[in-house]
Amino acid sequence: MGGTSSQPCGAGIKRDPIRSFSIREGANILPKEIDPYMFPSKKKSIKSMFSVEGAKKVGKAISKFFLFNGIPFNAADSGPYYQSMIDIIAKVGPGIKGPTGYQIGNAYMEEEVQELEVYISTLKAKWLVYGSTIMCDDWSSRTRKPIINFMVYCDKSMIYLSSVDITNMPKTTYYIFSLMDKIVEEVGEENIVQVVTDNEASFKAVGMLLMEKRKQFFLVSLCYSLY
Repeated sequence: MGGTSSQPCGAGIKRDPIRSFSIREGANILPKEIDPYMFPSKKKSIKSMFSVEGAKKVGKAISKFFLFNGIPFNAADSGPYYQSMIDIIAKVGPGIKGPTGYQIGNAYMEEEVQELEVYISTLKAKWLVYGSTIMCDDWSSRTRKPIINFMVYCDKSMIYLSSVDITNMPKTTYYIFSLMDKIVEEVGEENIVQVVTDNEASFKAVGMLLMEKRKQFFLVSLCYSLY
């Protein structure tokens, strides 16, 4: 089927069910086990004092590393790996030697690439089951280069496919259509439900061309912006 849709893009939030327990179950639980912070003990207070002092030492050591190497401060607030790194170091214990720059850039990076490839493969396997959404948007990089990004959304997960630098390229409908058509071939028409672009006139025209070529089940949605 062909057509356009203007519904906003969004994803639902899965909430974990709240477990309830009976009065009989609660009778066998000590008050401090229900909420240890509500019934603090002297042992807990002493441990908390050491935790505060330890956190200050960790904070100072990490800050020195950031300042000495000129690492942006907001790197500590981006992504889940900062805290997990601290937790693993604390779990392993003192005396552990950190990896060298060569190890990070070679062995460990290769492991990360392999893990990411496996993860992407599991997401791609869902395309045929749930269908996918091709998402594209043009924007300017920090160096003012015009770029078109292509992503695939499926089952609350998104995969970055590619970016095309269109500097000195004619931003015509047929040129953008050729780029989009290659992406459709790469993902597989049978795996695609819809295409989401920005609201620019050239992208609207591309959507019409795509629907004309793939009339069976191609639906194009138009959003004002993906970012």
